[in-house]
Amino acid sequence: MSCLMVIVVACSHAEATFSQAKKELPFPVLIPESDLDGWDMEETIYEDELLVSSFIGENNRQIDLIQDQNIQGLDIPSLREHLDLNMNFSGVRKPDTEVVEVSDYIGELSYFADPLPSIQYTFVDKKGLFEETNEKVPSYQVIGKEVSTEELILFVESLEASS
Repeated sequence: MSCLMVIVVACSHAEATFSQAKKELPFPVLIPESDLDGWDMEETIYEDELLVSSFIGENNRQIDLIQDQNIQGLDIPSLREHLDLNMNFSGVRKPDTEVVEVSDYIGELSYFADPLPSIQYTFVDKKGLFEETNEKVPSYQVIGKEVSTEELILFVESLEASS
């Protein structure tokens, strides 16, 4: 019975944290649109315009969702050009990285071997690329540890901007 109480408290704490972040952050907050089968939210941290949520799956699998206005590394003009002209990405190619469109998002999918096999998808909302007049397009990042590319993409597909 006490274990159930902890889970309920953790869920309500995460909901309160998301609610606070949604009100205060200067960009749309992404949340999974429904419960994710096999994934439990372990913790959510909101501090200084940074929102980080960790999801845990079986066998030490983990996905971290990072939402921060200051995530860097994406070539925004090249992503715009890729979508606008329906062309191949013309930006600087990075090793073990590819430009990938997932649902309403576009970004760079990167693979790392050390210290643990992990996948990182740094992305923006496709519509946001054309709505923002300056280069401050909200960026997001999902990092998967011990997960497949397909699992990470399914997670990203479940994300939608909170209203």
